[in-house]
Amino acid sequence: VLPRKKDGAQTAQTKTEYLKYLSDVNRTAFARSAAFADSVKVGVGWIEDGVQDADDSEPVYSRTESWRNMLWDSAATDLDLQNGRFISRSRWIDLDILLALFPHRAEKLKLAAEGHDALAFYSTGHGDPAMDSREESMDARPLATAGDMLDYRRQRVRVIEMWFRKPQSVQMLTRGEVPGSDFAGEIYDPMSRGHWHELAEGRAVVTDRTIMRTYVAIMTTDGLLHLQESPYRHNRFPFTPIWCYRRDSDGLPYGVIRGLRQMQRDINMRASKALWVLSTNKVLMEA
Repeated sequence: VLPRKKDGAQTAQTKTEYLKYLSDVNRTAFARSAAFADSVKVGVGWIEDGVQDADDSEPVYSRTESWRNMLWDSAATDLDLQNGRFISRSRWIDLDILLALFPHRAEKLKLAAEGHDALAFYSTGHGDPAMDSREESMDARPLATAGDMLDYRRQRVRVIEMWFRKPQSVQMLTRGEVPGSDFAGEIYDPMSRGHWHELAEGRAVVTDRTIMRTYVAIMTTDGLLHLQESPYRHNRFPFTPIWCYRRDSDGLPYGVIRGLRQMQRDINMRASKALWVLSTNKVLMEA
């Protein structure tokens, strides 16, 4: 972290040490490595950064997210997808965990769990083979021997976390008469002590602006579970894509493996023909 002013050198050093601490406790180097591996294979990896309310772990976290769970606005053109309208994440979660998190939506959750059928993954239109292949393989495993004849199925629910933007009029901090504002461009928070100080010192003023406000919604395929404004002051998506290559036509990602497919097909074809020649070799013998 570099200081903006000479008197901010010590503060910048403290922030640098704090970011190093967060990197150590969150194993950020391993998360970035996993995201890089996904980008090399399929074209895109994902890093999630946010805040959590947990007693047994660090509040600020940074971790990787599987490309299988992510969908984003195809009209977004920026590399960080921040000019898109939405980024969504889909996961399969046990029913009892969701009932503990959303007890006021118990009926919706039970309805979504009762409608779960391993053979109907792709007929619902809410997923695809890449997203649901692991869930299907887990649900297809035998849980008992043929003699037991136990009719048991683990109650699972598809949960969709949707981060989206819509235009909204808000109060925003802009630069005041006194230079040196640190919060200019942020949405005004009446509970922020830093915003109070800048307003009192004249380094910032409150103005009305129309911006694309970020919201988060948590839902199942049968109903909405939670909806609120983004809890983050930066008003950005908490997911960061790690790209390998993108097609110019539609922006879809592809990895290094795509350039090796033709060579691999050539090797496979030669091996197949060689095996056919060895298997069909004839020997002519005279009586």
